[in-house]
Amino acid sequence: MRERETVSQRKKVTLLTQREQNIFTKTSQLVFSHANYKNTQTTNKQTKPFAISFLFWQLVSSAALVIFCSF
Repeated sequence: MRERETVSQRKKVTLLTQREQNIFTKTSQLVFSHANYKNTQTTNKQTKPFAISFLFWQLVSSAALVIFCSF
């Protein structure tokens, strides 16, 4: 009788640990996906002004080159 009780208790413990492990896995996936989302948001905010300034300076330099070569 005691052996059966311990086996059922072990099953409960293993089920509990599997459930906890699933919760931990889902929580960590959620945290990492949120961190990746925040990282991409900050990266997009940082690269947009750089791209605009790069295009502006490329336009200015090409205009200066055209003006210089026309003389």
